[in-house]
Amino acid sequence: MEPSEVTSESDSLLPNEPCVASMSTPPRSVGKNKSGHILNNDSRNMIFHCYTYWRNREPERSVEDTSKFVAEMLGVSESTVFKVRREAKASSSSGGNLSTPSRKRPRNAEKRRRSTKYDSFTLCALRSCVHDFFRRNEIPTVEKITNEFSNRMDLPSLKRCAVRRLLAEIGFKYEKRCRNSLLIDRDDIVEWRLDSNILSFLDGMLITEALSPRNVAVNTVVKMDAPADFVSLQMVDAHVGFLFDVFTCAPVLRQV
Repeated sequence: MEPSEVTSESDSLLPNEPCVASMSTPPRSVGKNKSGHILNNDSRNMIFHCYTYWRNREPERSVEDTSKFVAEMLGVSESTVFKVRREAKASSSSGGNLSTPSRKRPRNAEKRRRSTKYDSFTLCALRSCVHDFFRRNEIPTVEKITNEFSNRMDLPSLKRCAVRRLLAEIGFKYEKRCRNSLLIDRDDIVEWRLDSNILSFLDGMLITEALSPRNVAVNTVVKMDAPADFVSLQMVDAHVGFLFDVFTCAPVLRQV
């Protein structure tokens, strides 16, 4: 069966070319549209083409009846069909197609963005502040970084949430440490100390992640090559007990 050709001149939005109706390719439905949901350009073009098709096929119907029929068939409101018709009429005069409208942003949204408020100098100063903790062999936390950064001269004051987000943007991430361990003496050593006896000994042990916070900042930008047999960085604790408790720690590489 040959496809039928129908035309109409009652609507100014109808194209000049004849509309070809084929039963093998029925119009595709967009489903039930939610109120306030923004339709993309494909959905808008499909609504307009469906409206044009039924206006050509049944020209005796009015614009309101055709819009209501298309709205019920595609699961949208009648006002949406009328809006698409108006947009198609405006775009046909300019030679463009129906496009997805952009969502409205609040006023002065660009001025409140972190990329605009904090320049590269502030980000470099924040990165240098974190590296200072690494050079001092201290664990950088958000509270420590915020306090030290705020105490520096000629730098803007940052809040804790802003520091956390800026650290993520410049390449730092947080690793959660779930090990809660404590270095204590044996019971016999504690009793010996309570009796005011002089205790002098030298011993060594490995300490891994002891007395450390749960969340620490880790640099993901600068990477170092580690040997193949490298497992973890541990500390050798040399405990000397004589009048005072003296702890001396030295980093070593544990090998398997």
